[in-house]
Amino acid sequence: MDLGDDYETFVHWDIVPTELRSVLLNITWNNSDLWAIPLPVEQVSVASLSWQLDLRWWRHAGQHFVIRPTEVAADPERYAAQWQRTLAADLHWPIHVVQRDDRLVLLDGVHRLLRAHLTGVDMIPARLLTVADVRRIARRRE
Repeated sequence: MDLGDDYETFVHWDIVPTELRSVLLNITWNNSDLWAIPLPVEQVSVASLSWQLDLRWWRHAGQHFVIRPTEVAADPERYAAQWQRTLAADLHWPIHVVQRDDRLVLLDGVHRLLRAHLTGVDMIPARLLTVADVRRIARRRE
């Protein structure tokens, strides 16, 4: 999804692993703006999103993009901070997704997705953003 040159790029884009480049958006946004968009909540299949649990979303020991959610689930003691965030994730709070090519990708809610996956939840509440919505939350270049 290319929004053009009017928007701030993601500050860590130079270290984003190849596997995440087709998932992450190369823009900067404010989470409070994301959460404030009044979008309807839909139910999305956890199975349709679970491929993202094998991506290196999280940081560890000061390094970005080194831990996969599946690694946290396999070794919760080693990754205690991410494990605690997963256990505390509120599945009533919708995740945020956007259509990229032929699939939905996460903007917000990896811990909730992992918790839903681990607890056997079939459907998760989600807000689906359009390109116009993404433009509304993206920070413009000054």
